[in-house]
Amino acid sequence: MNSKAILSFLMNKNIWFLSLALIVGVFLRFYQLPDQIITGDEWHAINKALLSGYADIATSFGAADHSIPIALYYKLMLDSFGLQQWMIQLPFAIAGCITIVIVPLMLIRTLGWSTSVIVGGLLAVSPALIIWSRFARPYSIAYLLSVCAVILFFLWWQKRSRRVALLYAVCAAMSGYFLVLNLPFVLSPFIVCFAVVIFRDGIKRGWQRKRQDIMSLLGLGLLTAFLLAVLLLPPLVNDFAALSGKSGGGSFYLADIWRIVPLFSGNAGIGITVLSVLLACVGVVRAWYQRSSFLAYLSAITLIQILAIRIANPVGTENIVILARYLLLVTPLYFILISMGISAIADRLTNSSKRKEFLGLTLAITILIVGLLLGPMRKSYYSPNNNIVLMTISEIVLGDRLYESMLGDYVSPFYEQLSEYPAGEKLIVQAPFFYNFDYLPLYQHLNKQTIAVGYTEGLCSLDRVEEIAFSNKERVSINNSYYLNDPQSLIHGGVDFVVFHKNLNEEIVVPVIVEEYSLDACIEFYRQNFGEPIFEDNIIVTFEIQRN
Repeated sequence: MNSKAILSFLMNKNIWFLSLALIVGVFLRFYQLPDQIITGDEWHAINKALLSGYADIATSFGAADHSIPIALYYKLMLDSFGLQQWMIQLPFAIAGCITIVIVPLMLIRTLGWSTSVIVGGLLAVSPALIIWSRFARPYSIAYLLSVCAVILFFLWWQKRSRRVALLYAVCAAMSGYFLVLNLPFVLSPFIVCFAVVIFRDGIKRGWQRKRQDIMSLLGLGLLTAFLLAVLLLPPLVNDFAALSGKSGGGSFYLADIWRIVPLFSGNAGIGITVLSVLLACVGVVRAWYQRSSFLAYLSAITLIQILAIRIANPVGTENIVILARYLLLVTPLYFILISMGISAIADRLTNSSKRKEFLGLTLAITILIVGLLLGPMRKSYYSPNNNIVLMTISEIVLGDRLYESMLGDYVSPFYEQLSEYPAGEKLIVQAPFFYNFDYLPLYQHLNKQTIAVGYTEGLCSLDRVEEIAFSNKERVSINNSYYLNDPQSLIHGGVDFVVFHKNLNEEIVVPVIVEEYSLDACIEFYRQNFGEPIFEDNIIVTFEIQRN
């Protein structure tokens, strides 16, 4: 490429738009990321890696669905460098950022520059994709692999390139390896294209051409099936019950798709949701006259994915966030239609071909900025915030009712007193920690201080899956976590207060599903080491950590 071509590329408005989208997307995915508390389903693969060998990990889906490649990666880190928090978080955040760039670039040949880069902008600011890029579960990686796979299949179907076919097979197989529920999406192109072959030119005509196409599909299908068998056959044979046991326990109906549109649109409010749906409708009209083959292809495989999830009806679909997670692969079609709608409106507003592109990008930037300002991130990206994912999800689902829906009428005055200090000046360690119910950040909007997890092992609890055992301290390094049986680590770690939550069922409005616990031994230990608590009521006991 000569210098003139390079300069022309760099001066391309679409490149600048995509670069801006990437910058915004990187910020939204990495902001305060090292400070986040590892919680919820993020622990499944960590615990599997700690408790199992390589063979057991590779041949088991696990009761908690640990995602085999993630658990294997953690196990390798544990046995080599030691597993650190950045190793846990980085692959998912990077996958989310790569998606912003690679998907639009792959769509250019099919959709054109303007529409493709607008898709990149929507990918960058989508709350659903931001959430799962910041969460150490397979969704962001599987999403990237799945979307790339279906685009590659379409490109292969047009050109029959062996290199593209191989790339598709690898992406499809790896997508299913990370997340089995994505398999209908990545394999349904075979069904769609086979139907096209059979019914093209009538069933009884053109059999020579049909035979060639069928053989091409069969060849790629065998390659993909071989890769899938290598990866998934061992756990399917050894642990099929774990996979089948998760199906049929949900409550997902097709009408429920409308419940997740606000989450995909970026705002629980009616305004942005209606605007997004209207733009998508305009995009449908545009697609009817342009790019119809690709949009028909993508619509068909999206519908197959939705029907597959409906048939499987996995556990947890009554929860809007879990349902949206299962239906995340609806977003490529949705975002493409919105992008085509924006481009169509720009085309209507001017007759100049040069102005159409500029106007479309300007309109897209305006819509994306408005979406960000009205969306959940504006409220959940305060500092310090040690669980942005939880607070963003809560903001989406509960909105202005967030805290009254989760906290009781009584809030310990201790938290209000902390607000008198500058934001982030104090470090508060709280216990006990339950990975499946992270109540710790609920007070952070009041106290504006940094929070951390206190492990109670060796004081007032047995080994728990919520905690990294003290014996594994050298193998696993989780940020914002402290062993309460080691007072010196609190002093050297700059901890200001340790807060024990005595009764979560009285403290939190939502039902708390945790095992019974007693903190009496912990509290007595801290009385002996740090004196009387500086605050105590019927909910919490707070000790100040005096540093010399």
